[in-house]
Amino acid sequence: MFLILSEKEADGVLFFDEMNQSSPLVMASLFQIFLDRAIGEISLSNEVGIFSAGNRASVDRANVFEIPSPLKDRMSEVELVVPDINKWNDWALNNKVDGRIIGFLNWKPSRLYNVEKNSADKSSTPRGWYRCSNLIDGITDLEELELISSSAIGEATAIEFSAFIKLQRKVDIKDLLNNPEKIKEIKEIDLKYSLLSSANEYYKLNKKKEVLEKIFRLCNYLEVEFGVLLLRMCKSIDEDFFRKGVREVGEGKQLIKDYAKFII
Repeated sequence: MFLILSEKEADGVLFFDEMNQSSPLVMASLFQIFLDRAIGEISLSNEVGIFSAGNRASVDRANVFEIPSPLKDRMSEVELVVPDINKWNDWALNNKVDGRIIGFLNWKPSRLYNVEKNSADKSSTPRGWYRCSNLIDGITDLEELELISSSAIGEATAIEFSAFIKLQRKVDIKDLLNNPEKIKEIKEIDLKYSLLSSANEYYKLNKKKEVLEKIFRLCNYLEVEFGVLLLRMCKSIDEDFFRKGVREVGEGKQLIKDYAKFII
């Protein structure tokens, strides 16, 4: 591979993933690569970039070695931070993450990335939540959902997540869609986020023009931040169907005036 990247016309990236999982002796062999862009007499093409990645020992509970100072001096370092919930929403909605997860994490964003140094329980991370989304697709039984989700996000967080979904049982989503003014009676924040998840799931299972119209009407009785999130969740299910509904449904035409910058 190195010989290929040494060709004059070579263009690409030499990537050392999980670099600090290797021993200091192995990492020492990278000194020349990072400083001189070469191994012995073989040099990399000028169009080849050198990158590496690794976990943080003190934060990520990773079994890693300290990167030798001489190696650090041969490279530039940046730390990738965990996205805030708004930035994660953008990614999650574009990647069709389960609406129940989006609702839960908007209610409790501290669980998006939750690594306890002194806990043996599995951590919850953005990557784990995406895996959880795939694992629980189509699962509604709470006991089964809690068991499966714990394999991706840890037992403690899975219990909270399951309890959040259980809140949906307190809301008759069909009644609310038919009588959206009743939503003003709901004051609890956790129940409101659970309601968004319920409405999104109902629309996902009943993707019809009349259901979408009821979703639009419901948004007229929600605070703006809740309405925007619900609309974005529904849009992520089928963008073409959603856009068509916005144009054709009376309630949608009004919403587009109020929320255009958020949902178009």
